[in-house]
Amino acid sequence: MEKLFSTIHIFEGISEKSKEALRTIKRREAKYSSNDLVIESGEDIKEICIILEGVLRCTEFTNTGKSVNSSYYGPGVSFPFYMLYGGETKYSFDTYAIRKTKVVWFAWDDIKNIIENDIKFMKNVMIYIAEFTCYNQRILRALQYRRVKDRLVYWLVNINNPSITINIPISQGVLADILHVNRSTLNKELNLLQESGAISIGNKRIEVLDFQYLKDLL
Repeated sequence: MEKLFSTIHIFEGISEKSKEALRTIKRREAKYSSNDLVIESGEDIKEICIILEGVLRCTEFTNTGKSVNSSYYGPGVSFPFYMLYGGETKYSFDTYAIRKTKVVWFAWDDIKNIIENDIKFMKNVMIYIAEFTCYNQRILRALQYRRVKDRLVYWLVNINNPSITINIPISQGVLADILHVNRSTLNKELNLLQESGAISIGNKRIEVLDFQYLKDLL
């Protein structure tokens, strides 16, 4: 637990009383291999998941089995707070590990009481939910653009702080899935932006070199 307190945002600055309560409530660690089903759509939401290592992909499907939306969660992510505080009681998506993944689960009834008795803890969770919601809204706005280039540029300009190096989320394939574009076309557009001098790509990272140039493309 001590490592969680120092590395997971929602635990930042919470009271010693809350920390002690978290140490004593039941929790379970679980490890998943690539492609393991972690959560099935329709299951009751009874626990909060914190990802320690690896990546989970949450995918919603239509009645015909077509994938309509995928979200990816990496180390440090906690979910599904937004669903529980939104009144949802069942998962609306299937969740798979897309690589070896380690998580810790907390019973919702137990951790909910601790959160609601610690103002700082509650504030952290509310900020976390707000940031999560804003991120997803930006993704939706990116998808309003028809061209791959425009979706990519919008993501580069708006999803991250352009003054810092951007980590490509897991892989270019995952980024392509997030933006609902073809991977090879995305790779082509990234290379063109790099050739233009607007960005620099290396070691799964993108550095924005000319923010104004990117803004002018939209």
